[in-house]
Amino acid sequence: MMKFSALIFTACVFLLACGKTVDCYDYSLVDPNQFCQPDYNPVCGCDDITYQNQCFAQRNGVRAWIGGPCP
Repeated sequence: MMKFSALIFTACVFLLACGKTVDCYDYSLVDPNQFCQPDYNPVCGCDDITYQNQCFAQRNGVRAWIGGPCP
């Protein structure tokens, strides 16, 4: 249930970001040295790039994403 709630929240953030002229990136969050688990649980970033999981999106400064690979 927790994963589902997080997915719904992320989808809402993503949709809100798409509906406004919000910058997809927060460059202060970019941290190439941040360790991310290598689990494959793809997310589609607001930049239309598929990331291996949420951690990889976050460490690249992406502010919003939805679960699953980008189309």
